[in-house]
Amino acid sequence: EPTNAEIYHLWGVLLLQQGNAAEALIPLEKAVFLAPKEIPYQVNLASALQAVGKIDKAIELLTRLSILVQKPEIFFN
Repeated sequence: EPTNAEIYHLWGVLLLQQGNAAEALIPLEKAVFLAPKEIPYQVNLASALQAVGKIDKAIELLTRLSILVQKPEIFFN
């Protein structure tokens, strides 16, 4: 099983672009778990959550992300 977050992210994005949002959730969640400071990974996960109707979870994730972005020191430590 790969541990490279970018591989999981790209796999999830590919699935999402193919219209397989439900299948994209697992690799995108894994990518976020492996690399929680990667903003695009979280944004794409939120997109997948929204696409499968998990609007509350998508909003929660994006809200948490917006708070983190306002604290750049989190990303540089």
